[in-house]
Amino acid sequence: MNIFVGSYTRPSPNVPGAKAKGILRLRIDAEHRQWQIIGNPIPLADPTYLAWLPKRRLLLSVADGRDKPQRLVALKISANYSDPIEVGNAPTHGQASCHIALLPEHKGAAVASYLNACLDTYRIQDDGSLAHTACYPYSGSSIHQRQQEPHAHQACVSPDGRHLYVCDLGADCIWKHPIDAQGLAVAPASEKIVVPTGEGPRHMLFDAAAKRAYSIAELTGRLLVFDWLPQRDSTLQFAGAVDGLPSDYKGIPSGAAIVLHPSGKTLLASQRQHNSIAFFVLPQNGSTVLPKQVCNLPCGGLEPRDCMVDRTGRWLLVANQNSDTVTVFELNPTTGLPLTENYFSIDTPTPVCLVEETFDPTQHKF
Repeated sequence: MNIFVGSYTRPSPNVPGAKAKGILRLRIDAEHRQWQIIGNPIPLADPTYLAWLPKRRLLLSVADGRDKPQRLVALKISANYSDPIEVGNAPTHGQASCHIALLPEHKGAAVASYLNACLDTYRIQDDGSLAHTACYPYSGSSIHQRQQEPHAHQACVSPDGRHLYVCDLGADCIWKHPIDAQGLAVAPASEKIVVPTGEGPRHMLFDAAAKRAYSIAELTGRLLVFDWLPQRDSTLQFAGAVDGLPSDYKGIPSGAAIVLHPSGKTLLASQRQHNSIAFFVLPQNGSTVLPKQVCNLPCGGLEPRDCMVDRTGRWLLVANQNSDTVTVFELNPTTGLPLTENYFSIDTPTPVCLVEETFDPTQHKF
């Protein structure tokens, strides 16, 4: 498998040890525990979140910020891994832009920004260039010391492609935006879906059956469960929460990434301060019970900022920001649960985002 790795390249108070040179491209043979770096790092400043468009071989990345304007960059990646070509570049209107969501059929993109909390939307042109189409600022606060202002953290498209949901860690809510029938335009938020106070929703996703949405709460480490109700204008109805940390854990909760296993049976969430991946078994066959948290797998490093499961469902990769490693674990591809706590480690400076380079099946044979 080939993996793009986003990273921090510049030290900051939150990431004092940042030392990456840009976006890394890794080729990993997990079966034989072998790996290699493909080409040179793609030299962007703080490319902390990525999105991949396989049919067009476009890689989107946030970049820059701090003393420079924050921006969204589109890179054309050749099949032979020659130097990528920057084909698109457009500003964001927030700072600490931290997530990229692809709109239906990959006709557009949406970027959530943590500081100066807002959602920026873009049209992706045929040549890969980016046209900024809208910016929607947010407002609000909540009870935690980190919730004195809004902090948009992630955007997620509904299973039917008609709405975009934005997790706001600072305002303890999820904003719902309509998407037009062409999948090109995102309208202003039509609903503020409130979550229990002090949770801080960070990332969310929908289950394989398109019945429920799940969000990992950064400030509690809990898994927030919602029923998705398309018959009620696609609102989310809070159904409950499941602990994602051991009952005897006394440290600071810090939920981060959330991933659905390809089997649809298991959900994984990284717990940054606990240095683990929480595994939740999801209800099947229309059951309305809450998921069951079954284990916390030690991540093999420090500060697991992101995690991903490859398309076969067999391999879990974890980006350990503060130990400069990507760790690789074997999963049961049928259940999505770990086979063992054993792993192998790949030296990778300040990794914070992992994206698999999948291929357009109409152009490639496996």
